[in-house]
Formats: sequence, structure tokens, C-alpha cells
Amino acid sequence: MKPVKVGVIGIGNMGWNHARVLSLLRDAELVGVADPDAARGALATEQFGCRWFADYNDLIEEVEAVCIAVPTLLHHPVGMACLKAGVHVLIEKPIAANEQEAGELIAAAEQAGRLLQVGHIERFNPAFRELLNVVANEEVVVLEGRRHSPHADRANDVSVVLDLMIHDIDLALELSGAPVVGFAAAGGRSSDGPIDYVTATLNFANGVAASLTASKMSHRKERCLTAHCRDSLVEADFLNRNLRIHRR
Repeated sequence: MKPVKVGVIGIGNMGWNHARVLSLLRDAELVGVADPDAARGALATEQFGCRWFADYNDLIEEVEAVCIAVPTLLHHPVGMACLKAGVHVLIEKPIAANEQEAGELIAAAEQAGRLLQVGHIERFNPAFRELLNVVANEEVVVLEGRRHSPHADRANDVSVVLDLMIHDIDLALELSGAPVVGFAAAGGRSSDGPIDYVTATLNFANGVAASLTASKMSHRKERCLTAHCRDSLVEADFLNRNLRIHRR
């Protein structure tokens, strides 16, 4: 089977990582990267042996699939262009800046008959996969998530909810197995710009509750999710990829 011809649109931190991994896969051919930064493009060409495109529209004419890693506010126009061109899309989270744009991307993928996947990478973290296995036979009562980071010059076009907390909302939905029926949240900001600290409580239809915090104001990095179950406490550390189980 021939390798899938793939391109990467946007080669900041996440896009660079996508390009690096794709260049190592036997089932994929990294055709090129698209980014308006010529210096960054030249570096990618040298590093990964691919082509650089200043305009992503030129890249999508050459590939079967793309990874989109542009700022969130550009997810919708770039994603729509790719899907309308008949290209499969892996788009970094969040899928879009708002619900309407997300719905339009989903509809465009269905109409084009192309795959549209969102890069919720924590779903594939070994610690989360094992957490799912452990709680499958437990009665989950409360989920507690902490996703904290020091300030960084990335993803500052959206709030900490869409940048960080969205991971744990996704995981909580998977673990609870029920829709959200109520929520409350509060947050703040350390400077001008989007909110960079949020604490939220989610209530699910089956009675499970989730308490989540996300911060870009922390002095250390933390990625943890704890399942408080009727007969156990299960702690997942996504950074170190391990699980701790406490039983009565």
C-alpha cells in the first residue's frame, strides 16, 4: 500500500511536532508544510526533507490529508478549505472557536465524505487508557482534574478553557458516559487577554460530578485526573504516564 501523502499547515510548536512525527512514519509521506514564515519553512525543509509552501492552498492540491495546527481562530476557514478540496483533516483542538463553526466543519466533512478528527491526544495517553479499564468495573462518583502550566507564548488567542481544560472535559465525558446537564465556572486573568485560570464543576445526567481546574498562571506543570469511586480512588498522572490505585 502506498504511503498517504500528508501536509502540515502551521508549523509553530504543535505543527512542528506533527511534521517531525509524520516524517518518521512509514505509512505516511510528508509532502510539505505550509506557513507564512519563510525562515521557519526553510528550517522544516532542511529538517524533514519536505517542501515549504507559503500558501496552504497550494499545499492541499498536493496531498490526501493534512494536519492543521494554526491559531484557533483560523481553524474554521482553513479546515473548510481543506475539506472542500477533498482532503482528510486532523485538526488541533479545539475544533473551532465556537459551536457554529464546529458544526459547519462537521457538516463539510460529511458532505465531502472525508475524515475529520480533532487532536485530543490525551485519549491515547497510556495512563488514560488504563484508567478507562480500571473504572469500567467501578462506580464513579466524582472526577477531579488539574491541568496547570506556567505562562507560555502560545495559544494565547483563546481562553484556558479552549486551550487546556478542553482535554479534561473530553476525558470526563468519556469516563462519565453521560451528557452534561449542569455546570458552574469561575475564572480570572493575570493580564490583558483571554482568561488564563478557570475552575469548573460539571454535573452529568447519571449523577457523576466533575471538578476541573485549568491554569496558565502556575509555577509548575501538572496534568492529573482522579476518579473518586465508591470503592476506590484512581489517580492518573498524564505527564509521567502512570496510575495509582487506592482501595479500601
